[in-house]
Amino acid sequence: MIAMAAWRLYLTDQPVRRLDLLTGKPAVLAAWTGARRVSFFDVKNGARLGERVYDALLPAEREGETWQEFLRPFKAPNDSALPLLQLDGATLYNSADGQMQVIHDENGDLFLVSAGKAVRLHKEAEATFDVVAFDRTSGLIAVLDRAGRLHLYEQHTRLAIVETGLAGADEWRPALAVAQGGASIIASNGETVVITDGSGRLRQRLDLHYRLSALASSPDGQKLALADAEVGVIRVYDTSSLTATHQRFAADLLADARRVQLIGGTVSLSSSVHSLAINNRGTLAFAISGVICVTSVSRMGVLPRVSPKSR
Repeated sequence: MIAMAAWRLYLTDQPVRRLDLLTGKPAVLAAWTGARRVSFFDVKNGARLGERVYDALLPAEREGETWQEFLRPFKAPNDSALPLLQLDGATLYNSADGQMQVIHDENGDLFLVSAGKAVRLHKEAEATFDVVAFDRTSGLIAVLDRAGRLHLYEQHTRLAIVETGLAGADEWRPALAVAQGGASIIASNGETVVITDGSGRLRQRLDLHYRLSALASSPDGQKLALADAEVGVIRVYDTSSLTATHQRFAADLLADARRVQLIGGTVSLSSSVHSLAINNRGTLAFAISGVICVTSVSRMGVLPRVSPKSR
């Protein structure tokens, strides 16, 4: 396998909050440097494609032309709909075609906006929804509550509430991802990773021997990237068995990448990786503080095939 070109740049003196690899022509990396500020880069070469800052206000009217006008700017330079936007008092998740949105508000309530209507999704009064993942193609919605239960919705219809066994972590650090088409759901409490199918049936469970700082799934659900907060290693797993296939120190991946400098600055390479993204082809993007890097799984060390201790 020929390794793709890798690049890095120092973007900001603040932590990069989120990274998204967006398909299209060209493929685009969206790097969120604030709740509503995003910079765009060509994945292939790191060329800067612009920056946008979005309004923080969520319209009270969530249908008709007012709503469509609000959504219209939420696109990357390659015309891909942005998957997520942080607003004042709410987080908005966007479908790939921009025709469906999920709103997670500051009260913990969920709303689905589709076909010109906003519907509140049912939940128990005692449930506190901590993290949401939205399949941008099928409309499957996965939610992890503070008790470690997984709530699944097919658009506005609730499918199941699943006990994941993730409750009781020493430090609750929830993370959640849904594969395209809703084929699998990946959830973590920062110490353990579980993978279920789209109905919530447990398929794999892995107790980590390190503290997790970031998690990302490829859209097809076949690759899982995890960042080790303690030693700065990024590991990539085959989700069919939750076996680690590749790993490398993030600092070494940075050093191996061509420098595309925007502004001056330095970064402590002892800092944890706190933002990750990976695509189906193995392109990997990560951020340490304000430095971002786009590289490839093919530039990581290959691990021997050993079955993990899972249950």
